[in-house]
Amino acid sequence: MKNTKQDTVTCTITFAKAHLSELLVKVEHGAEITIGRAGNPVAKLVKYKGKLSERRPGLLKKKIVIASDFDDLPDDILRAFGLNG
Repeated sequence: MKNTKQDTVTCTITFAKAHLSELLVKVEHGAEITIGRAGNPVAKLVKYKGKLSERRPGLLKKKIVIASDFDDLPDDILRAFGLNG
């Protein structure tokens, strides 16, 4: 692992796989991790800055309808599973 700046770290894929938890701690504290293969950068780990949306149960109520026969299987499928059809 190589520090190019205080808040930027470059490492190999092998190192990143073996030390992911440690790298994530650095990211949580503001570091940017560049992961490279054969000396070429392929990915960057950065701290997530988006807002997590709050779950609102019932948001799709009355927009999704489950058919009344949803649990009924056709006879050929029942027979295929060795059930009465």
